[in-house]
Amino acid sequence: PDHALRLRAATEGYKIKALVADDIKENRDVLALLLSDIGVQVITAEDGRQAVELVRSHRPDIVFMDIRMPNMDGIEAAHKIFEEFGHNALKLVAISASALTHERENYLREGFDDFIAKPILAEQVYDCLARLLHVKYEYKDELSLSDYSKIVLPEVLFLHLKESVELGEVTELEKSLEKVRQMGKEGDMLAERLLKLSR
Repeated sequence: PDHALRLRAATEGYKIKALVADDIKENRDVLALLLSDIGVQVITAEDGRQAVELVRSHRPDIVFMDIRMPNMDGIEAAHKIFEEFGHNALKLVAISASALTHERENYLREGFDDFIAKPILAEQVYDCLARLLHVKYEYKDELSLSDYSKIVLPEVLFLHLKESVELGEVTELEKSLEKVRQMGKEGDMLAERLLKLSR
């Protein structure tokens, strides 16, 4: 898709494969979408045991492992993967709702290569890929700056957009974007761009 950010590696015929392991479907979907949006091939697991099985069968380049999962938690699953494949076969990233410094250090001691705290931000994920897999990105935009400069939003509409974003009110944001769409071709393209970013 015409995303603003794309993996340069993907355009050169190399496809990065990532495994996302989380027992909560919504969490899996968010992270999977962030990755697939930039050209990463994604497989998902619902618990640690399934994650280990999928590492065996799919050999991903990187695993995003939620720590708290049923059947087998993320740390136990990581140990199983290390026992079977060693520490250099793939990269393992711990995912946890806790961002406490001592917990992060504990995950790194357990052998994880990195740690991301929930709620997951796109920039954290993309930065993690860049550091661990040495990927580079290319930036594309549907509109040039000169195209954006043609769009003048009414102050009330602009302030409503800004407030919706700051408060995380997606429904209100989408209502405002519908009004932006009605401002002609440039408005329609801007609304589509902002909608993608909001997702």
